[in-house]
This record gives sequence, C-alpha cells and structure tokens, in this order.
Amino acid sequence: SANMSGVSTVYLIDPPAAATQPNGPASTCNNVPSTFTAALPANGFTLLWTLNPASAGTVTQPTLTTAVVTWNPAFEGVVAVTVQGQNECGEGAASPAHSITVNALPAPVASGNISVCKNQEASYTTVSNSGSSYSWVVTGGSIQSGQGSNEIIVLWGNPGTGTVAVTETSTAGCTDLSPQLT
Repeated sequence: SANMSGVSTVYLIDPPAAATQPNGPASTCNNVPSTFTAALPANGFTLLWTLNPASAGTVTQPTLTTAVVTWNPAFEGVVAVTVQGQNECGEGAASPAHSITVNALPAPVASGNISVCKNQEASYTTVSNSGSSYSWVVTGGSIQSGQGSNEIIVLWGNPGTGTVAVTETSTAGCTDLSPQLT
C-alpha cells in the first residue's frame, strides 16, 4: 500500500477509429510488387496491414501510410488487403477489404531443332495459350514467318552458334521471357 499526496493526472486514450478502405491496384502480376495507401485513422499511431490469404505475399511499410506487397511467385488468385489503426490501447476496427487479383506469369519455353545447316529453315514453337501474344528474338538467323504467334520459321545463316527465345504476354498483361534455346 502507498499513500499519495497531491493530484494524479489520468489521460484517457481512445482506441483507434475504424480504418478506411486501402487504395491500390485492382490486378497485378505475381512478379510486380504492389503499393497500397491508407489514411491514418483518428487516434491511430501506426497501421497494421493484413493479406488474406497471408501466404499471398509479404508486406513492408516504407512510410506511415504506405504498404508495399511483394507477391509470392507461386501465388495466383484474389487477395483481400485490409488495414487497422494501432496505438498503445490496441487495434481499431479493420477496414473494408480491397480486392486485388494476382495473375501468374506465363512460362514460355522455345523448342525446336538445335542442329541445323547453313541456309536451312527450321520451325520453333512454344505452347499456345489462349489470348497470349508472342514476340520472338533470333540471333544467327532470320525469322521468315510467324512473328507474333506461338510458332516461327527461321532461316539460319552462316555456321556458328545461334539462339531462339520467346516472350509471352498473357491476357492479364503478365510477361515472361523463355530461356534461350541454343
């Protein structure tokens, strides 16, 4: 027990108010980090960001009201992003969820003949995915036909090493480059 003389001052700190819905993109590719912003709610000192499902990515907070999500490369689907204000009394109510669709990268692989003769034509393909577009790059030869499709014909030039690679862009706008076929 203790006796006190004088006046005690008690400060009442309210829990944070409910947070507002975060702002951010509606869709992205799983290799592109996404930036979200939210207002700091009344009585909130910091923000707590949550992903549902949590396995979709990791959240970093470069500023008080901004979060950057680095997506899990294996994740594809819809993610709910919410935010809550925090102070020493606890957490406020979670915001309404912001939904973002995370699209997978295409995985093109160029295939075809790897041993050709000078001035010989050869066909090279990648799997055709509905709605995707394709851009081929060839060294040591010239594309005779098929640029923009999943199959090209190459006329090979002088003896030496040549390469073939293809970039696929999906209907969601996600782009990836194949390994080079030598």
